[in-house]
Amino acid sequence: MSDKLESQSKQGNNLTVYVGIVANDKISGSREIQVYLQELLPFLQKELDPKEQQVEVSLNNEKQGNTSSTPKQTNVIKAVYMGDECNKTYPPDVVKGEQVYVYNYTNTDT
Repeated sequence: MSDKLESQSKQGNNLTVYVGIVANDKISGSREIQVYLQELLPFLQKELDPKEQQVEVSLNNEKQGNTSSTPKQTNVIKAVYMGDECNKTYPPDVVKGEQVYVYNYTNTDT
């Protein structure tokens, strides 16, 4: 493959693939699951237990002074079923602990 073609194909690929672990059984009829991505959150210890908490963050900015916020922090992400190459419109029923592939296109939230 020429260098020019190879660089073009790398530039056009905005898809990132992760291997995830399902954090909770999928609710029947739902297209969403909670997934733990070890590649993004490598420090999980003990059993996988989805948690959400609020953390207070304070920043000192020269122009605005002190600012603070309380964002939510979680150890799982929400994944939405997009279908597959066989044109399946309904997602499979996955259970806690099962491995899944998670695709992220251009750093979107889903």
